[in-house]
Amino acid sequence: MNTRAYLYKWTQISTGKWYVGSRAAKGCYPDDGYICSSKAVKPLIAEQPLDWVRTVLAIGHQQYIIDLERKYLQSLNAKNDPLSFNMHNGDGIFSQAGKTPWNKGLPSPYKNIPRSDEVKDKISRSHTGKPKNQTHIDNMSKSRLGKIPWNKGKTLSSDIKERMSESAKNRKITNKRINAYKKLSEKMKGKPSPIKGKMMPAGHGEKISQYQKGRTKSKQVCRLFDKKEMHMSHYTQWINKQLKK
Repeated sequence: MNTRAYLYKWTQISTGKWYVGSRAAKGCYPDDGYICSSKAVKPLIAEQPLDWVRTVLAIGHQQYIIDLERKYLQSLNAKNDPLSFNMHNGDGIFSQAGKTPWNKGLPSPYKNIPRSDEVKDKISRSHTGKPKNQTHIDNMSKSRLGKIPWNKGKTLSSDIKERMSESAKNRKITNKRINAYKKLSEKMKGKPSPIKGKMMPAGHGEKISQYQKGRTKSKQVCRLFDKKEMHMSHYTQWINKQLKK
């Protein structure tokens, strides 16, 4: 038998709630006895079949029905409709509004279990280059407002300082970084400095002064493409020349 994919709708008579789904499996057809894939709706239909009405909305090619389901759910905003059993708009992003997380109040199974370097590396690679939209950035900013930084008052150990120093020495200035400097320079051209007119908090200047007194100044160098070292003040001049090109 030829495959006849279809879009269907289940309506619960007693409540008026509905569920929309599609059937595009090989060999399927509107009267093949298929109910639905929803774990919430299927047992309700099996328990009270007379309280439900099924309607076939469309019949057609498999890909056409799949695309039509997405458009139909989006047009109804099924994810946010209180009468909808569908928890998404065909985008794979499910709505959890009003639902209590299954693990709320339970201790994390991974608590006090350190991640291996391999796992950390995989997580790092999966996030590298992943763009963040402005909404995501704004939400991250709001979530941190009023919170005390985790590293406030903490000092770096000598081991971490040494590792950071070695990392900086071996860091290369790539064309990608230079282009990022150029873009930032173009973006800020003609705009006032973000700290212009702003004053330091009371007592902050004295803290900086006391910190600098008696501090031994180490030679600040930067390793370039050819692995030669350049003093940091000269490096700043070199970067400015690159930005002007």
